Amino acid sequence: MNGEDIVVLLMGMFGLLVVVGFIILVFILFVMYLRRKSPEEKDAKGKYEAGLDFFENRQYDEAVKSFNQSLELRPDPVVEAKREFARGMKEFGEKKYGKAVESFKGSDELYPDERLEMMIQYTLALKLLQEKDGYNALEPLNNALGMIEGGGESHVLFEEKRGEIQKLIGETGKDIEHMEKLFKRAVKRYEQGDYKVAHRMFKEIDGIYPYNSKVKEYLVWSEEHVKEDNVLKVKHAVKTMDFSKVMEILSKGIGVSSIECPNCGGKIKLDSIPEKEMMISCPYCSTSIYAENLFNKYSKMLED
Repeated sequence: MNGEDIVVLLMGMFGLLVVVGFIILVFILFVMYLRRKSPEEKDAKGKYEAGLDFFENRQYDEAVKSFNQSLELRPDPVVEAKREFARGMKEFGEKKYGKAVESFKGSDELYPDERLEMMIQYTLALKLLQEKDGYNALEPLNNALGMIEGGGESHVLFEEKRGEIQKLIGETGKDIEHMEKLFKRAVKRYEQGDYKVAHRMFKEIDGIYPYNSKVKEYLVWSEEHVKEDNVLKVKHAVKTMDFSKVMEILSKGIGVSSIECPNCGGKIKLDSIPEKEMMISCPYCSTSIYAENLFNKYSKMLED
């Protein structure tokens, strides 16, 4: 191989290296292009990181706002889960335990976490304890205790709350026993059709212990029956009262010689109304006029 051949070979190798280097450079630039972030993505990440900082500093209200701003720029289930968790912590701090439970559940659905499940159970126990429902508060607290590994501050705190719940159960035990007996009597009255008395008894129980769903159901049912009974009584009175009762009350000093139709205002002379009729039709507009309605009207006038 002479000198010219060597020069040609070196030039060829150099050209090859240039081409390979150019291809590598293009590839790197292309990857950088693909991995570049839009201004919106950068802003979304910035808002998310700001939310995390607020959360770490227990500024939960500001954390929720920052996570919301991030989600407006770029939807992300992880950010949404963080927002719900921050909202729950804010509500927890305000002792709005019922709302906090719902927020924690929303976070857990988006990003399941066993520690979050423990928080849900503990918060539910606090909600029920707040409502003086010691019997139902004990189960979720025990669930939360079962999720703690080892001891620690959380274990001590949960045990203290269990002591409060057990004390509450002891204090309310007699009341609950009394209410259970009262509830059984109320149900018996309800089944016998004595809805008015049953409703009064259910109302009494609900006033002392307003968190029992079964009592709530019977309270609503008995109230509906009481209303139905009242409607039936009125209908029965309308069907059985005749105009002789109206004439009787008019004879007690109300100077009326005719009645007015409640619909058109037409005058109907009393002496044209058969006393034994329970209902008449207006001769002007055919509206039904019941003796019961007139009786109530004139009775009130007499009382006034």
